[in-house]
Parts: sequence; structure tokens; C-alpha cells
Amino acid sequence: MPLLRSSVPLPWHRYKYAAPTVLPVSPLTPLDCRARCDRLVGLVDKLLALTPKLRAGPSGRPPTDAERHALPNAVTATDQQIDALVYDLYGLTPDEIKLVEGTA
Repeated sequence: MPLLRSSVPLPWHRYKYAAPTVLPVSPLTPLDCRARCDRLVGLVDKLLALTPKLRAGPSGRPPTDAERHALPNAVTATDQQIDALVYDLYGLTPDEIKLVEGTA
């Protein structure tokens, strides 16, 4: 409680009166929406199927050296595809994508 009464500026003071930000979503037709939804669900299912294989290997046995190198690459590639689909959905520019990813 004393910290709240102190005159030391807290970081949240900077954001206290910030206007809410609304992200625009590109207009979608029902067929386009369905296709994007199916693509996103497929990629998430693929990611969920790959993740346990990282621990146990594809057939429940410990992963081989080749699998140990290939599986993380497949997970990373799938994750990047999901990110790209979401960025496209929100209509982000390359500069905005860099900002979101923290590479700006």
C-alpha cells in the first residue's frame, strides 16, 4: 500500500490514459473465411501432433538423431505458417510484422 501512495512514478502511469487500439481485420467472404479457418485448424492440428513426437519420437520410442533434428524444424515451420496466416488475416504490413515479432 505505501508504494501506491509514494511519489515514485510507476510504469503503468504511462499507459493509464492510452486510447484503446483496435486492430482492423480484413473483410472476408464466407468461403474465404471457411478456407482460412480450415487451413488454421489443420496447421494447429499438425502442431499438436508434432509436439509429443519431440519428446517420445514418432512411434513412441526415443527419437533418432535424424528425427531429433527434423522435428524441431517441422514445429518451427508450422508455427511460422500459423503466424503468417494470422498476420494475413489482420492485414499487417512487413513493418508491423517486425514490430509484433520484436525484430524492428
